[in-house]
Amino acid sequence: MKNIIHHFNPIPTFKNEFSISEFDNPKQFYKKLQIYFSSSLNINSTIDPDIVNNFSRDWSNLSGYANMLVKPNNIEECSKVLKVCYKNKIPITISAGQTNLTGSATSRGGIILSILNLNNTNEITIDANLKEAYTPAGVY
Repeated sequence: MKNIIHHFNPIPTFKNEFSISEFDNPKQFYKKLQIYFSSSLNINSTIDPDIVNNFSRDWSNLSGYANMLVKPNNIEECSKVLKVCYKNKIPITISAGQTNLTGSATSRGGIILSILNLNNTNEITIDANLKEAYTPAGVY
């Protein structure tokens, strides 16, 4: 019997993909990227420094900075954000409760992906036989 290897591309495809190669100015890039996330992909995002800065530190009080904040509502939106970041080599920091004391949630540029909106309790599944439960990342 032959071994069959199926090619699987783990990066999803979607229309109107975004590329960093079109831009020279980082501010212009993140402004266009924010418009792309909001308009084309319907993903909650902002480049407003007053909002972004609130997510750029944790309880360690180490100062951080970021260019954009995204707040996806489901795993499909997370996948799209991660794909754009991967393809364009954009640093991404995951923000949850911001209670970390080590500074690992302190961003150093790029995008902050907040999981606050990933809290749909209808997505909780329980397998009593395996004694396992699956909950979305934003359900604490």
